[in-house]
Amino acid sequence: MSNFEGSKEAAAGMDTFDLKGFTERMELILGDESARSFGARCGLSDTAIKKYRSGASTPNVERLIAIANAAGVDVKWLATGQGSRSADSSDTESQTKVLWVDSYDVFVSAGNGAHNEWDHLEARVPFSTAWLEDQGLSGKRLAVLKVQGDSMSPTLEDGDTPLVEMLPEDAVENLPDSVYVLRLNGQLLIKRLQSDLMGGLYIKSDNPAYREIHLTQSNKPDDIRIIARWTGKKI
Repeated sequence: MSNFEGSKEAAAGMDTFDLKGFTERMELILGDESARSFGARCGLSDTAIKKYRSGASTPNVERLIAIANAAGVDVKWLATGQGSRSADSSDTESQTKVLWVDSYDVFVSAGNGAHNEWDHLEARVPFSTAWLEDQGLSGKRLAVLKVQGDSMSPTLEDGDTPLVEMLPEDAVENLPDSVYVLRLNGQLLIKRLQSDLMGGLYIKSDNPAYREIHLTQSNKPDDIRIIARWTGKKI
C-alpha cells in the first residue's frame, strides 16, 4: 500500500487512489509537454513528474493539488478518475462531496516551542464531506498544520500533519482534556492540556522525556491562547 493509499486516503476521506489510472491521467495531462516544463509550472522537479507518470512513486496531497492546479483539472478526478475532469465543473454533486480545508505552512512545536505567524497559507486540501460528517467534523472550522519535534511522540511524530479544529479566541477556560495547539509566550505548541480543579492548567507531553508545565491562576501568563483542538486525525 502506498503512502497516499494509507494515511493520506484515510485522513482526507478520498476514494481509493487509482495508481494505474493515475499514471494514464498523468500522461493525458502532460501530452507533448516535457516533464521539466510541467514540473516548473507546478513547482516540482522533472524527476518527480517522471516517477509519478511511470507509477514509480505517488504524490502526497499537497503535490497532488499542485499538479491538478497546474493542469487545470479536478484533484479528485486526477487521484481517482471519478467526477469531472474540469476543475471548473458545475456538477453540483461533485462540488458538494468535497470540502477544501486550509493547509498552513506553520510548524507547531512538539518540543520547546516554535515561532511562527499564523498567516502562511500553503495549500488547500480536499476532504470528503461524507467522511467529515462521519467523523463528527461537519460544519467545524478546520485547518492542517505541521508538527516539529518529538515531545508528543508516539501520538504525534516530527513531520506529522494533524487536522485541527480552530477554536474561538476566548477558548481557554474549562476545556475538556485533549491535545491542543496553543500560543504561550509567543511560541506555538501542540500539547496535551488538562484543567485542574483550581482553574489552573497542566501542559503535558506524551513523550515521558519532557516535563509537564503547571500553570496556576497566580502564574498563568497573559500571553496564552488556545488556538485549536486536534481532531485525532492526521493526513
